[in-house]
Amino acid sequence: MSAGYLIVDYGGPRQEYDTGMCVHCGLPFVIAVGSRRKRHVCRLCNGPTCIAEDGAGGIVGNRRCLECYPIERKLDDVESGKLPLSAL
Repeated sequence: MSAGYLIVDYGGPRQEYDTGMCVHCGLPFVIAVGSRRKRHVCRLCNGPTCIAEDGAGGIVGNRRCLECYPIERKLDDVESGKLPLSAL
């Protein structure tokens, strides 16, 4: 599931994180092991989304990503003129 790697190295101890990418909006997110956050996976396109439960029963992330509209399809729709660039 890892889409990348993040290294934070300024003014303190170096921190390293695995990152994922939302299949619906392309937003990168840190995969926080042990955070008790339940990451949502789209059942239609079978990929991780930026939507997660925050552990207190709330939801964090882009609520538009609850609907299955993959970023690849959005980009194709923008290129073909079906969708304005501002919709990304």
